[in-house]
Amino acid sequence: MAGSLAVALIYNGLQIEHATRAIDAQKRATELRLFTRLHTLLNESGSKFPFYEKELDDVIKGRRRKLSRQGRYIFNNTLNHCEYLAWLLNNRFITLAQARDLWLDPMTLFYSYSAKIYGREDTEKSHPELTKLLRHFGRIK
Repeated sequence: MAGSLAVALIYNGLQIEHATRAIDAQKRATELRLFTRLHTLLNESGSKFPFYEKELDDVIKGRRRKLSRQGRYIFNNTLNHCEYLAWLLNNRFITLAQARDLWLDPMTLFYSYSAKIYGREDTEKSHPELTKLLRHFGRIK
């Protein structure tokens, strides 16, 4: 009887271990799909950004009052994607260090541009997750 109980416990333990590994693999696959989609969105919006970089520079240096409607749309869209990625990272929906490392510099750059254009306080209010992430990694104070 004790032998049957031991076999049953070992069998149940193996089933639990197998189920845990399957859940971990599924979570990792979901995380990769989510990051891949967001990475694509960030690349698409970020690839349009260089066309408006001079415009952005002119606003920052005071040679221009504000971004054009299209420039503002592209910039804000990219910044909102960064906010979403920061939320995913902060809440551990994406735990891949490579994902964070890949986007930490661009997110810092967009945040700093936003702080220069809209002001630090407005940027913190409108992008709290990005602010939190960048503070955590010592990118901003």
